[in-house]
Amino acid sequence: MGREMPPEEIDDERLQEIGDREQIEELDDEMSMERFEPMPLAAMRALLGAVQQSTDDGFFGPMTAWDQAKFQRLGVLLAGITSDDVEQIPRAVFNDVTAILQEHSRLLEPMTKMKLLDRFKRINGAPSTWTEDILIKLGKLFSRLTGMDCEQISAPMIKDNIAEIGKLKFPRDSRCPEKLVRKLVAENYDFTVPDNLAKLGRHLIKHLPNDVANDALAAIVAALEGDPTNAQLQHMKDRFEMFISDVARKDMCSSVRDALLPQDGNVRPQDLTSTQVEEAFGSAPVAGCENVFTAEDFRNMNRQGLCEAAKNGNFQDLTREQARHVVDSIRECDGQIGRQQIEQLGAVGMRGVGTNDIRNIPVDDLAEEMDIIATAAREMRPATRREIVRQLFGGGQRRGNMTDLNRELFQAFPNRMLKEQNIDDLIEAATETEFDNRQARYIFRQKFKDQNEISEDDVRGMGSAAAGMRRDDFDKISDDQKLGCIAAMEETGRGNMRCRQKREIAKEVLLPRLQELSTTDCPLDGLSIAEAAAMAETAMQLPLDTFDVSNCDASILETLLCSFGELDKSILQGSHPRANRRRIAKKILALKGVETSGTIGTEVLECLGNLEDSLEAEDIARIDGDALEDRLPNMKKHCLGRDIKQAVVDRLLEAKETTLDDLAMQELYNDLALLVPKDKVEEMDADALQYHMVNEEALDNEMDDDSKFWCGHDRTEDDNTDEREQKQELVRRAAEGDADAYSVTSKRRRRSTSTTPTSDILVNGGEGNLQFTADQLSSMTGETFLEAIENLGVICGWSDEQEESLLAKAKETDVWGSDITAWDSAQNALLGCIAKGFSHSDLSTMNLDDNDDVYSMAQHAGWNTAQTQAALNRYLSQTSKTTDALISSDMVSLAHFMCGMSPSDMGNLDSTELQYAIGEVGQHDCFTVDQLKAMLAHMKSEYGNTPSAWEEEDINEMGVVIAALTSSEMQALSDAQRQAIDPVAFSVMQSEVLQALTPDQLNVLDMLQALLIPNSSLSGLSGEQRDAILAAQYNNEEVPSTTDDNGVSATTFSAITMVMATMAALLTM
Repeated sequence: MGREMPPEEIDDERLQEIGDREQIEELDDEMSMERFEPMPLAAMRALLGAVQQSTDDGFFGPMTAWDQAKFQRLGVLLAGITSDDVEQIPRAVFNDVTAILQEHSRLLEPMTKMKLLDRFKRINGAPSTWTEDILIKLGKLFSRLTGMDCEQISAPMIKDNIAEIGKLKFPRDSRCPEKLVRKLVAENYDFTVPDNLAKLGRHLIKHLPNDVANDALAAIVAALEGDPTNAQLQHMKDRFEMFISDVARKDMCSSVRDALLPQDGNVRPQDLTSTQVEEAFGSAPVAGCENVFTAEDFRNMNRQGLCEAAKNGNFQDLTREQARHVVDSIRECDGQIGRQQIEQLGAVGMRGVGTNDIRNIPVDDLAEEMDIIATAAREMRPATRREIVRQLFGGGQRRGNMTDLNRELFQAFPNRMLKEQNIDDLIEAATETEFDNRQARYIFRQKFKDQNEISEDDVRGMGSAAAGMRRDDFDKISDDQKLGCIAAMEETGRGNMRCRQKREIAKEVLLPRLQELSTTDCPLDGLSIAEAAAMAETAMQLPLDTFDVSNCDASILETLLCSFGELDKSILQGSHPRANRRRIAKKILALKGVETSGTIGTEVLECLGNLEDSLEAEDIARIDGDALEDRLPNMKKHCLGRDIKQAVVDRLLEAKETTLDDLAMQELYNDLALLVPKDKVEEMDADALQYHMVNEEALDNEMDDDSKFWCGHDRTEDDNTDEREQKQELVRRAAEGDADAYSVTSKRRRRSTSTTPTSDILVNGGEGNLQFTADQLSSMTGETFLEAIENLGVICGWSDEQEESLLAKAKETDVWGSDITAWDSAQNALLGCIAKGFSHSDLSTMNLDDNDDVYSMAQHAGWNTAQTQAALNRYLSQTSKTTDALISSDMVSLAHFMCGMSPSDMGNLDSTELQYAIGEVGQHDCFTVDQLKAMLAHMKSEYGNTPSAWEEEDINEMGVVIAALTSSEMQALSDAQRQAIDPVAFSVMQSEVLQALTPDQLNVLDMLQALLIPNSSLSGLSGEQRDAILAAQYNNEEVPSTTDDNGVSATTFSAITMVMATMAALLTM
């Protein structure tokens, strides 16, 4: 493009150091949010405003009269430009100013970038008319173009400027790279010339079609063979191997499995020699080919061959189950796991270490290799992570550096161990990683308990422990520092603060301070734009009428409202129920002038961000068709009800004037499938649906556990049931198709007559696989079962008949055999939720001697008492342990099997070990009242017999155990202590305990605490108590008017039911 754009890619050295695609995507997200400010944004904006004073006084005058030279002279101060300022830039110099702003693009607010792009398109016309000079001026803003915009740019223009386009970093869900690649293919761009390939950034590489990616990589390999010392070619090969699409990778890797294990079945994994195994992984055409083999394949492969492949660094992308067999092979080869073996396994291989491995690794080796272990800890079992921190920091010892730990390992710190650490060491660690709210509260209180004043610098110095601030802490902060402290708290504690904590700070600290600062009737006018952008999570808890559009400064209001949509979905869901978020979304529509009428375009959707999920069906019907298509990847990830999904599909079909089976719609199935209502699934093309499901994970909405949990609160019971049935219908329809017959150039309607599930469908169908009947599951081959069991075992909800069919399949001769006593613990672990189909007599004879494998079964809820008792007793027998000898990692691994322990045996548990494990054990809701009382007695022996004197973080850590408090003990707790109770405790709390609480005490509960009180307990409360709980459920905002005969919102009862159902489902994962 003539003048080069500054690259947005992560530098080569850092790329190779990271080596993991998901981590690189996470780093991308962090970099895109990071702004390297030479001075505070507020200061730049103040100076930018100052220079617009009269020319008579020697200033520039109003921006509407500036020439290019004036903009140029401002340098970095120009980064302080607001979205409103964009409209003041003279049209004659707008393109040149846009080009100047590229030098400071990372400092620009998202809304400013959006306004720049919007005006740029208005001035320069349709993208189809753009010249090279226009593209040069657009610069990095090119990456913000929609898919429709990119599709309109001429193919020759893209081809001629691909070197600069390839340097750009596109948003993760952007449809633009896909459109650009199609243009290049249509323009006959030569993907076999290394110089051409060097111009492609990773965002383009991952959208290359299979055959193109194959040819491109083959060309690079051929060139490298001719010039093996060429570092640029080697780097290019590494980049292509890392960033090609999963579809292309799978296509390339299929030859590896086919060569080793022909489909005729005459060769099994256990028949391979060590040389064959080592060479197979060493000569794979692309990194990551190990995933064409199942965990069962790895279990049966020659251990010496796996060991040598691991030592050669041939494994790049193992699952935890695969990795555990690689770890076993290394241990068998070398007789130990130590520093050398850790380095050979790397973070990918160390995912497979178990609790016993950690105990046997020399502590010095564990500490020395913490960078590898911390990365691997993301995939480890909870007990394994807990054992790591126990080995390094248990008993008050410090055998490693805390700053080497990451979020996953710090969250394995029990309170007792945390209190044994030096507070300054904890604060230093908090500046490097993330503590949870419980830990942050302890650290923050310890630091400032004897300090009368707290400053903004103090809060910033606390790192993630700033999330431990409470309303009362602000009494130690001077008025002029309160806004800065809130911003600092959010900067390091975002996503880690409780709803009620934010609510109290917003109403009792933020709002009064804004009212003091504002010179208008709108409190928000007391904020600067920079402050508005910095405290979205707390400001969202202000009373909703604070955001009235009519009387607030438009720039500040826009900045604040649009910043809400940038919050993670789980933060939004945990901040307000959908009814409240819908009111906020309406305020955004009003701000943009489209509250009840008018077209909702890209700019509005960008401002809404993750608040899109709060639009109503009539709003969806007004979205611009192209804008809606471009937002599909984000829409797919939302927690939407059936009516909203229907509205999205209807609007898309209306805009494109087509049907669901049309070729243009088939290309969208990866993002569209989960939005298609169940009664419309039949209209989808089966071949295309299977292709997108198998190759692109069309049935994965990418929700994390927090979002899945909150989704149950957001939707009605009918909507949640509908989604489960919808997924089953999608799997049924996909099973009728043939992915290999899918074509983007020809349309067909076909139907397979086979009803036997294939491994491709089972591996990618998720809970949609529940649609297969017991007979259909019985009809699968043993090979299909072995290929799919790793995925089937994590699905819960199988009927008794389905579980029986799956277990019968496992017992077949060509699978694991009928003697379940001969199955090893690794095989039992793969069964996961399916193992609930075993009788208690079966469980009493199985191999349950490995902590991590036991956890694979015990983590799931839904076991009956006889089963938990049998499994617990079998574990104790095989490990030669008694209940009083169990250590914390044993208790964590036993999970729901702990519910099989008698109250008297629980009374014999080691109190210290239970205290170490209580954070995990207290998350299970299967304990009886007597069991809870037995564990509570242990807690009283540690913390004293007066719960009202306990610290709130200790109360929080106990989980359900705190539900064993008597009515008088619960009533004696302070509001802060009750708010600290883990919400799951309210789901098992006895009715008489709740009845003892006054309406005022119930009213201050956190939103989730109130939501988890079961219907059976609500019905025994007085009207005032129910009203207090209802108000807490809606954050003391306006409650929906629909009520049942008891005066409690009907939607609330539904929400409670669904939250409980969702929590139960998550506990089985």
